[in-house]
Amino acid sequence: MMHTAIRDNWAIPDEAVKGAEFVLTRSMGDHQVFSIRGIIDGRAVCRHWNARHSRWEYETFGPAWFRGKVNHIEWRQAA
Repeated sequence: MMHTAIRDNWAIPDEAVKGAEFVLTRSMGDHQVFSIRGIIDGRAVCRHWNARHSRWEYETFGPAWFRGKVNHIEWRQAA
């Protein structure tokens, strides 16, 4: 698992760039893939598939969210 380097307390991780993907693991067998669609005002706009409702959902995550989840995120290469 690659750990995120957060240089500044008020910045999102260096890996969080447009086109990057990460897997958020909540518990064993419970994971979700997020795709970063863009960076706006220091926040990552992310898209993920909601299988229950069969639709894409968008969320924004800031520096505090990434710091709180740093041990549960596995980054993938940007496309």
